Amino acid sequence: DGEPLSAKQSFAAYAASRGHGYGSLDAYGDDEHLSLSKYLRGALNGDWRGSETEQRAWNALSGAGAATGGILIPTSLSAQILDLARTKTRVIEAGASVIPMDSRKVDVPRWITDPTLAWRAENATVAESDPTLDKITLEAQSLAGVVRVSRELVEDTDIDSALRDAFASAFAVQLDQAALYGAGVASNQPLGVKIDPAVTKTAIATNGATPSSWDVLVDSVGRVRDANHEPTAIIYSDRSARSFAKLKAADGRYLAPPDYLDGVQRLATGNVPNNLTVGTSGATTSDIFTADWSKLAIGVRIGLTITVLNERYM
Repeated sequence: DGEPLSAKQSFAAYAASRGHGYGSLDAYGDDEHLSLSKYLRGALNGDWRGSETEQRAWNALSGAGAATGGILIPTSLSAQILDLARTKTRVIEAGASVIPMDSRKVDVPRWITDPTLAWRAENATVAESDPTLDKITLEAQSLAGVVRVSRELVEDTDIDSALRDAFASAFAVQLDQAALYGAGVASNQPLGVKIDPAVTKTAIATNGATPSSWDVLVDSVGRVRDANHEPTAIIYSDRSARSFAKLKAADGRYLAPPDYLDGVQRLATGNVPNNLTVGTSGATTSDIFTADWSKLAIGVRIGLTITVLNERYM
């Protein structure tokens, strides 16, 4: 707990290494091949034909019956969905640290100030410094949604990849939204970058302005480097990406980005809006996020529960 996954590590391998298996199932074998659609079909209708592995996983999860209102999804299936979501999440692509959580709260250590070194004469006293180490506490919040799927579709078709992709895509969108704009625990949300009072915000223009050069991005990268960090990515809206891509010289040639931006990814996402108001801009402005995204910690619990709704309306 408290250790982030590297880019080459997966939730599925993490779950296996933590012993999240099903007794008779091999955590590194059969449960990697569980089918979500077969599991749901058996859980919903009791039809386990051709789904022996899924049935063993179901039996191992005692008390997870649909009759109680919730279908507990095996950890390996949840982990596979989370791994798929990671590939679709911009802040994770930018380098955010993803920390698996086995409990509701997880403490993560961090340095506030580094040790201070000082030159000295031979045999002179070594100057003391007090580096500061504290912690941040990741507290899990609940994310839920409603998906309408007919029983006939689950019974009669193989929708495994479609279900996984739908859940993963929806989770990725909300994860990006929360990471950038989450309002914090008081609103039952994670704390996003823009809301965090410790994050520096800089207005490009008093009343908003369309970029006329690459200077805006150069300055944003420079501000991060001025704080002795190396930015890993710029995240902005697709409209902003187009605005910079259309920059032209007087002779009509497109302007290439300056070398100063080399090595800093530029990632577009629909989660950055274009309807913000800055001064008198009239709800037409947008945000640009430039950061060393490895400093962003995202805690994720692996559990996933599906609740079956028998009512037509809720």
